[in-house]
Amino acid sequence: MICQSRKNIGYAPLLAIVLSPSVFAQTITSTVTTANATTFCSSSTRSYPPQFIWGPGSIIASATNAVVSPSGAPSVSPLITQIRNGQVIATYTSLSGNNYTCTYIGDGTDWKTPATAAATGCGPFAGEHNLRLWAPGDIFQLSPAIYTGLYNQPYFGPENDGYGSTSLTPMTNITIEGIVTNGYRPVIYYNPTSAEYQDPIFENNTAGQAVVYFGASSGLTWSNIDVFAGPNAMSSVALGSRAQQAAIYDNGTNNFLMEDSRISGFDIVNYNWYEYEVSLNQGYAAYVGADGFFTTPNVSGSLTLLRVQLDHNGGFGSNLEHNLYVDGSATDPNFTLTVKDSWSHDAWQGHLLKSRAQNNIILSNYLQGGVPQSGLTPSQAEAYLLDIPYGGVLLVHGNLFAKNASGVNSNSASIEYGSDGTSPYTPGQLPTPSIDIEQNSFGTFAATVDGTNVIYPFLFYNNQGVRVVPGTASFPSNTSVTVQGNLFADYCPSGQPLPNVVDYRGTLAAIAAWVDVNHNWLGPQYSYAGVNPRAGDPRYDHVATSVSSFGYKNIVGAE
Repeated sequence: MICQSRKNIGYAPLLAIVLSPSVFAQTITSTVTTANATTFCSSSTRSYPPQFIWGPGSIIASATNAVVSPSGAPSVSPLITQIRNGQVIATYTSLSGNNYTCTYIGDGTDWKTPATAAATGCGPFAGEHNLRLWAPGDIFQLSPAIYTGLYNQPYFGPENDGYGSTSLTPMTNITIEGIVTNGYRPVIYYNPTSAEYQDPIFENNTAGQAVVYFGASSGLTWSNIDVFAGPNAMSSVALGSRAQQAAIYDNGTNNFLMEDSRISGFDIVNYNWYEYEVSLNQGYAAYVGADGFFTTPNVSGSLTLLRVQLDHNGGFGSNLEHNLYVDGSATDPNFTLTVKDSWSHDAWQGHLLKSRAQNNIILSNYLQGGVPQSGLTPSQAEAYLLDIPYGGVLLVHGNLFAKNASGVNSNSASIEYGSDGTSPYTPGQLPTPSIDIEQNSFGTFAATVDGTNVIYPFLFYNNQGVRVVPGTASFPSNTSVTVQGNLFADYCPSGQPLPNVVDYRGTLAAIAAWVDVNHNWLGPQYSYAGVNPRAGDPRYDHVATSVSSFGYKNIVGAE
């Protein structure tokens, strides 16, 4: 269902489009078109429903740099509690600390008694001038405060145990979790002052790449922590060597889980002088944007995002930036990205989800593009909703894809597969490529993205970079394809001879109109604990739609 009439900024509709009961009372055994869809598409003046538009808002903070709770309780100060074997062993006031001035024991035992270093101002997750303070299995809990400034750009990766140590201890099985209080999660807030931009700590702790940096590590869990960019992120003072590729930069995790978090607002970030000057020379805005979540080819195992919101990230540097960019693994031919019960919207220039991973599992998400954003030049919104340029294994079940008039130079399709050919990263045998797109709902709020280019659901390529239609002779013979049981609202036929790319709907589809869809569902007010602390952006409904099996169920659309 879609709550198209709701105007509350920040609320997400249920992750499904469900036809009114009278539309399909019988089991669907072939593609069908509703009478309303026929009427809508035959009209010379098609009236689409209003487009959803969100605003990123601004951080709620007091002069003491703390979150104000909705109940008016006292402000919460940053506090990180370290738990080992069920016992609190240390507390910290910042994530990375002032490790240039704090004091370690230095004999290789700091990790056994981290409270000693913590008391002098050391942080648990520093990338330079640091020693290891954690052990496998440790849990770090963050109070629901705002973590900002020089000492709150955390590094997660291998570290030395003591001075003179010649080997690094790998970071394994660490949990970093926010404490949710009165509906507020902790937030890492990238909004540095001029002095902070010039301080080497600001760049060095996260290798000049991001606000949060993940190096080589295994079995990490990140839960109930948001990452936001503030207005200072677009200041010209931010330039020079203080690069910011992304909000979160993943350079080597293995089996990483992120859940119940939001990454927002990095479309205004400047990340280096070169991109800035290119932008100005082309007459564009004085910032180029950054990825929300970015990985390098050093990832392996699995990367899983559960109940994660990604919005207002992206940009147009020498390469497009995105809400989510996942590279393929250079070492693991079975590397798997899973995105489930998540919400991605309002990327600038880039894609809502882009993955070069060898295996991609996209389940029960809400992916909706935006409209051209005021104040950003060029103003186009997202390119694709889901971009899988290296192909590989793609499983897409139970999602809602909603496409807007995203502007000039944006892409018309919701899902793109195979445009860049086969992955070059894996030296071993790649998984057999396959496409399984079932029980999803596709809706469009406009006929075209820019007044000319027609919006359509799918764009598939063969190994020669040619657009192809599944089931035709030019489609790669080594790629199995199942596209069935999907619902399409207000997608009208192009009139081109079949088969063609624009009109491909797979099998056992329902071609419907928005008037066939129940728009009145409001759902429970709060469906899981945790909310972003942003002014004008209230708690949003985010209902997880379980997918209990991958088999076809003789129904259409997302459940």
